[in-house]
Amino acid sequence: MLIDIVQRQDRYRHFYADPKPGQMLILTDYAGGPETPPIVFSEFDFTQEREHYRYWDKLVEGLLITCEDRADLDDDWMPGIEPYYGFGSFGAVYCDAPLTFTDTTCYIDPALDRLEDMETLDMTRDRFWARMFMTAAQYLSDSAQGRFLVSAYPNPSPLDVANLLRGNGIFTDVYEQPDLFKRFLERCRDAAITNWQRINSMTHHIGGGALAFGRWIPQGVLLLEDAADLISPRQYREFGQPYTQAMIDAAGGAYLHHHSLGKQQYTNMAELRGLYVEQISSDPGCVRPVTEVEAIYNRISGTSVVIDLECTPEEVYEHIEALKKGKVILSVHAESKAEAQRLVQFVRSHS
Repeated sequence: MLIDIVQRQDRYRHFYADPKPGQMLILTDYAGGPETPPIVFSEFDFTQEREHYRYWDKLVEGLLITCEDRADLDDDWMPGIEPYYGFGSFGAVYCDAPLTFTDTTCYIDPALDRLEDMETLDMTRDRFWARMFMTAAQYLSDSAQGRFLVSAYPNPSPLDVANLLRGNGIFTDVYEQPDLFKRFLERCRDAAITNWQRINSMTHHIGGGALAFGRWIPQGVLLLEDAADLISPRQYREFGQPYTQAMIDAAGGAYLHHHSLGKQQYTNMAELRGLYVEQISSDPGCVRPVTEVEAIYNRISGTSVVIDLECTPEEVYEHIEALKKGKVILSVHAESKAEAQRLVQFVRSHS
């Protein structure tokens, strides 16, 4: 074992269990690390099952090289594989719409032009991409041999599933067909829970819990809640929160990703029962969340949710006193491994 996974999981367990503010975890990456096999999606034919195995093998090869180089860096990054094909592939689990690949991602065409036709869409039947994500969970778990964790599928929330299948039509559905749209969200909720259960049953979770973007939670599901950032808090409470809550209840917990563009949702999301972490990705043109972290803490006060933020090294040093006023996971890119090690020591000394 190149990195002691159990030791790091224990660190996370203590972090979540202790309600006191002033606790911080830190994940780092850095320039100048080892070269790993390049992955360019246009070099694969993902309509063929064998090509997925080739892709997964490349991920394993690259991760083991990374783990060897990071063996002397005692941060809170959890070694793991989370295969990414692009956001469109997440929708291909639920429908038969075509995927369009670029070198780095993929897109899916909307599959449901009219909400009235939702009954014609069987969202849980046996599909190629649904099988591929389940197979990835099993194959990568078998390949891990105790060396790394696996999260084969980052789960779009029911609202995000609706967005994948309907496109931007959902943003008028909430006004023009709210009752019908809620019926569709119920179908998305049930299908999303079924898909998570299938993939989770094929995944070997070393030490229990779940991997989430290189982090770890003691139990639950990794959720993507991007569409919510484009609606109002009232609309999220009506069309997002109840359906996301059902997924969290089914999984027993969650790590939730959204964006700083959706700052109007910080409180709503933090109030989800069973949520361990609210991860806020920084958007261009928006205030960097780390620069207003005290205001974020105030908006989620009364909850036990941990905030997860992307920071530069300079932002960590500049805002350390404000960061200490809550509980936070920091994700930082350093210019060298030596700088990453200094950042870890600095954060440990203030936590």
